[in-house]
Amino acid sequence: MGVSVGQADFKHTCNGAPAGIRCDNSDTAARVFAGYQFKPSFGMELGFHGLGSIAAQGNGSTTVTQTADITAVDFVYVGSWALGNRLSLLTKLGFYFGKMAVEATPSGVSRGWETRNTNDITYGLGAAYALTDRADFRLEWQHFGHFGTGNAPELDIHLISLGALYRF
Repeated sequence: MGVSVGQADFKHTCNGAPAGIRCDNSDTAARVFAGYQFKPSFGMELGFHGLGSIAAQGNGSTTVTQTADITAVDFVYVGSWALGNRLSLLTKLGFYFGKMAVEATPSGVSRGWETRNTNDITYGLGAAYALTDRADFRLEWQHFGHFGTGNAPELDIHLISLGALYRF
């Protein structure tokens, strides 16, 4: 089991938006996960991500604010390669199911995001340091591609996080 916290960076948040709309491109993210390690170099994880919120704000006769809360559940293969002295490299490959929950106030011209569900592949890289035989610290990068917004272009999310893992 483990937890991680980091920074989610959202690509394409304002691409294709009407003139006068600006977007926030990053937010704090967190993950809670559980898994099973089959061998020292192979494991699987199931995780829940709170990837944060994005906001599009407009100017003009009516100021429009559209926000979207983004969450995902992922199931990933985790490969580990020991480098020695308690340090190892990590790779991740799997799939995710994501949700984008959108709110807009007041209604009118907006970025065009819609509340919707998405699924696609996710992958990542990282490094782990074994504090003990049962506890690790991790520094990871993970990519969530083609996160649907209801209006082109789709989001690409890059997550950099620091986490802790404990094996029972």
